[in-house]
Formats: sequence, C-alpha cells, structure tokens
Amino acid sequence: PTTAVLAGMSVVPIAIGGWGWLMVSGVCMALTNGTVIIGQTVAPSATTAGAVEAVVATTAETNQVLGRVVRVATTTNYSTIKVELL
Repeated sequence: PTTAVLAGMSVVPIAIGGWGWLMVSGVCMALTNGTVIIGQTVAPSATTAGAVEAVVATTAETNQVLGRVVRVATTTNYSTIKVELL
C-alpha cells in the first residue's frame, strides 16, 4: 500500500535509502493485481506491494492514479501501463 504521494514509478526495485530513476510519463510494465482492462486507470495496489490495480468507483477518491492500461496481463503478471504522473 502507498504511504505517501507518488513521485514516480520505478522500473526496478529500489531499496529503502537507495537511489534510482523514477518514470513520470511514458510506457512501462507493471505488476498487475486483479483484473484490468485496456484504457482503465490504475493506482498502486492496496494489497500487493509494487503492483497496480484498477481504480474503481469506491476507491477513486482515495487513490492516486498512475496511468492507463495499454496492454492487459493476467493477475500476478506484468501489464503495460502508460504512466501519466505529470
């Protein structure tokens, strides 16, 4: 679960206290939690660290949207996401 406002999406794991490159716009792969469809907005997963999940009406006001789904993968696999944090 997210504990702060997102600054970007890492393309590799970054350890606490480490440094790395954060993507704020563009296309990347993201671990998928649950079912997503093309064009749907996604946010950080509430239950799986490092994953994204669909933004639904009941969570839309509390989730920071990361971007939109470009290519769908099954849950626990990597979907293609167009990151839109700018």
